[in-house]
Amino acid sequence: MSLGGVSGATTSIFPVSETVTLARAREALRVVQVDPEKSVRIATAAARAAHDAGELDAASVAERALGLAAMYLQDLAAARRHLRSAMALAERGGAHELAAEARMTFAFAINLSGRPDQALTEIEIALRDLGPLGRARATAQRAAIRQQLGLLDQAFDDLQTALPPLRRAGDVVWVQRVLSNRALVHAFRQSYGPAIRDLHEAQRLCEQLGLRLPLAFVHENLMLVHRRLGDVPAALEQLATAESIYASLATPNASLLIERSELLLSVGLWHEARLAAEAAVEMFDRQGRRLGSAEALLLLARTVALDGDPVRAVREGRRAVRLLGRQKRAYWMTQARYGLLVARFTADPAGVGLAELRAAADDAAAQGWGATALDLRLLAGRRGLAGRRRAAGRAQLEQVSAARHRGVATQRVKAWYATALLRQDAGDLRGADRAAARGLRILDDYRNTMAATELRAHVSGLGVSLVEIGLRHALAAGSADGVLRWAELGRSRHLLVRPVRPPADPELSRLMAQLRTLLAAQAERLAAGRGIGGLLREQAGLEHAIRDQARRGGVTSVVAAAGELSVERLSEALGDAALVEYVHLGGTLHAVCVTDGRAVLRPLGALADVRERIRWLPFALRRLAYRGTSTASAAAALRLLRRTAAELAAILVRPLADLLADRRVVLVPTSVLQGMPWSLLPMLAGRPVTVAPAATLWVDAIEREPVAGRAVSVAGPGLSGGRLEAERVAAIYGVDALLGDAASVARLTAELPGTAVLHLAAHGTVRADNPLFSSLRLADGPLTVYDLDQPEQVVDSVVLAACESGRDVVASSGEVLGLSAAFLAAGTRNVVASVVPIHDVATTELMVGLHRGLAAGSSVADALSAAQRAVDPADPHAVAAAMGFVCLGAGLTGVAPIGDRRTG
Repeated sequence: MSLGGVSGATTSIFPVSETVTLARAREALRVVQVDPEKSVRIATAAARAAHDAGELDAASVAERALGLAAMYLQDLAAARRHLRSAMALAERGGAHELAAEARMTFAFAINLSGRPDQALTEIEIALRDLGPLGRARATAQRAAIRQQLGLLDQAFDDLQTALPPLRRAGDVVWVQRVLSNRALVHAFRQSYGPAIRDLHEAQRLCEQLGLRLPLAFVHENLMLVHRRLGDVPAALEQLATAESIYASLATPNASLLIERSELLLSVGLWHEARLAAEAAVEMFDRQGRRLGSAEALLLLARTVALDGDPVRAVREGRRAVRLLGRQKRAYWMTQARYGLLVARFTADPAGVGLAELRAAADDAAAQGWGATALDLRLLAGRRGLAGRRRAAGRAQLEQVSAARHRGVATQRVKAWYATALLRQDAGDLRGADRAAARGLRILDDYRNTMAATELRAHVSGLGVSLVEIGLRHALAAGSADGVLRWAELGRSRHLLVRPVRPPADPELSRLMAQLRTLLAAQAERLAAGRGIGGLLREQAGLEHAIRDQARRGGVTSVVAAAGELSVERLSEALGDAALVEYVHLGGTLHAVCVTDGRAVLRPLGALADVRERIRWLPFALRRLAYRGTSTASAAAALRLLRRTAAELAAILVRPLADLLADRRVVLVPTSVLQGMPWSLLPMLAGRPVTVAPAATLWVDAIEREPVAGRAVSVAGPGLSGGRLEAERVAAIYGVDALLGDAASVARLTAELPGTAVLHLAAHGTVRADNPLFSSLRLADGPLTVYDLDQPEQVVDSVVLAACESGRDVVASSGEVLGLSAAFLAAGTRNVVASVVPIHDVATTELMVGLHRGLAAGSSVADALSAAQRAVDPADPHAVAAAMGFVCLGAGLTGVAPIGDRRTG
């Protein structure tokens, strides 16, 4: 949040005769909120002239302008120095009211420095020497200080007192300032309608007067309001506007980093939120803004706890408590205690008692921190039910449950979770399931307001606990149908809707083109043996801008990808095939197998045993795929691969042998099984297998009518066998391959609409730190998920002959993000991709065999399994490459008919 509480950016109210020097000093005051750096130039010249001429009043005004500019440019030490000089000069000249004006600004500067008590004292001193209009301004200034101290009622009273005389005097600059600050008080009181009205009026006034810096404050505060309302796209729009204005004025703003972090937290992007909070702490400390440092520290404690570092969270939380205590900010101390409690609870749940959580919740509620109180009561309730304080725990959960019909979506989801816990505790398991399902429906509606796939994926984390309630009950009852239904409610929900959006965003396209140019420059420098440190920083900045631009996309409407899933509908789509959906709860793995119109539930074993074995598969496959591997090393890798695959098959497949028989199989893996090379497993090797992120998504893909189109075959640069592979694949369909400069992102994205089959042979990169920047290297740079996440770029079937292009990244929410997920989310029915590193030469015969099968009318899964069986077993590189490919999506049908359909 930003408080527009610094005085002096208007003509002085002190009635002095106008001289040229004084006029220049006043001009510096007027300009400071439009262009602080320009104000410094004007004020510096005016101060020099005023000192030479002995004009103490002009010198005081110029020093005040310099102090204001320094404050806006985040140099508080310089601001205090100039403002002290402004007060002293005015007093020497007997201009007591002019000195009081400077003192008002000085009060705000020392408040930002972390001395709020002294700031209020300075305001009271200033009030004694001011006339009616000056007192109105000083009262508004005092409100801003009280507001930062958390004295909301007193701040609101001050603002209400100050506004009428300011309006009567036509002091529009101060009117917009009061409106902006009053909006924040409304927001903290959860009165969002009045907050938005005040901010919109403040925005109009800023635009009329050309007040650019206050306009940035307004947009920052609008971001806060929209964030609290749960409107993430709108909040991102306001964030972008505020950042743009701050950047144009060269005024770095740490408070905006706090708002960015809070927004990222609200959608489950823990790591990004942590980075923003760390940057805010560093900037506040560098600027000497101790008031902001305390708020940033308590936010940092929350983010690092959620990002998996509870020990550091406790340390940062204690720092925040100490600093806020020294500043005597009781209101914010509530938040600090909350952050510290959550960090301690995360580090050691047994070390935090119900009484402590309940007391903190009561304090938060008394201070007006409704969302904080709700979270603390939820923790307290769960603590009570898990221990010996059942009645006390229920009392806390009942207070949370009362919020299920009001408030923002995230709070209602938590309230329905509390309701489910209460009903479960009372033995009403059906009621608990209904409550959990209600919370998940709210979450679906909330997720569907977001166009960005990434945001929808991370928001899904809010529903994990709700899904676990239903899963636990279904497993306890041995209900295969119930386990399947609840598993699907928590699986890849971000891929199950397709937002209807405007055409491709030109700004996003521009940023992506800029990134490709930058990466090309990096490659040139590396080839020349030169450093790329500066270009890496520029790359990070561009990726930051691309993420924000993509996330801001608004949804005009949402088209559901699939209706409700039932065993009957699933069985009809399967025919004689079998579907296996893997589910884990706690540390145990289960499977639901659907065949012949019925679902069967089977326990499989400990999740830890599976995780331990899976980690050896990439190691062994990499060793086999590497051309420099010795014969002995390759043999050892092959033995390890076969042993591990047999052990995994014993856990994952053998308990289902009677159900699977010799059927084609659809696999829906849980998070730990994402990226498995399934064809390695005995009993699955050689049979048609397709993998889907969710059974609902698979049904939608299998039921969707394929649309005829052309075939496109592309070879990216730097692949020794890529050109030949692309040409041979293109020849199967009677088309020319895109090679050399023609194999560009621009050309390919233009070809995508109307494409039935796309073959891409290219170097692939998986970005675990940033899955949406996972990419395929083309002639003009990387083709990323952002390039594919466009409404008009739907391809029926895609073959990605690239390293690890099928290895999606599992987000903290459990949802998958990456290249193959991006194609499926866009409406692609079939994707064939590798989940391991591959050698490009070793894939050529496999890819040619696959496409011959597709052209002959085979299903995608059948064509892939036939091509894998045809690989020379004596060639370990070819075997490793072949076994690493999986079929994703529909799989059990063929590709769309090949023609030359082109869109207008």
